Amino acid sequence: MEQDHGAKRASVKKSVFGALTLFFSFAFIVTGAAVGILIVSRPHERAGVKVVQVAAAPLAFGEFFVDGEAAKSGETVPGFVFASPQSDREGRVIWDGETSEKLSLTLSGVIGNADRLGAVSYTLALPDGVIAAAKKGYLDLSRLYDGETESPRSVALSLTDDGELLPDGSWKFAFEVSILWGEAFAGVNPSIFYDTAGAHIPLEEVTATLDDFRATVNRGGARYTLTVRAETA
Repeated sequence: MEQDHGAKRASVKKSVFGALTLFFSFAFIVTGAAVGILIVSRPHERAGVKVVQVAAAPLAFGEFFVDGEAAKSGETVPGFVFASPQSDREGRVIWDGETSEKLSLTLSGVIGNADRLGAVSYTLALPDGVIAAAKKGYLDLSRLYDGETESPRSVALSLTDDGELLPDGSWKFAFEVSILWGEAFAGVNPSIFYDTAGAHIPLEEVTATLDDFRATVNRGGARYTLTVRAETA
């Protein structure tokens, strides 16, 4: 019997959030007095981000990379993943051993004829579910999304801090586009929050919140479009 009780206690510490990506769901089982959480997965791929380059003549994008991989305008690249960090392997909410958090994209490349370059900016069009998750406080989109106009914000890059002018007259750039965790999780990954500042929150509430987050962020598909614009002076 002691071995059985140990199994029940262990079941409570199974991963609640580790496989919480856009393509995972939860299944709950009752094991005596404890509630264990099993992760039910199905074949998945990361929600892609369509990258669009817009340059006013005579400006022109040259090499363009997303996370170190070459990308053409109109191409869809691997995108954001809402999951536990790979480093979190202890506590009530842990990494599932397969899918880890990815909330940033690193863009780099060059823009030609930079002597005419006046401004560079980007916008990230977000899926309805991601916006809904932000309205519930699960995510922080304040840098990317204008809640009043309900439209993507145009984020301006610094021509000095985000890039440099090269001897051949082109502008070499590198910057990150990131989604942040919201105030519901104190601005950190839920996998961390529920084992630190949120450690007092009952397991039943933890599972309910994460299940609601998953259902919300999945709403309306997963279409992201990242547009980078280069304008003349």
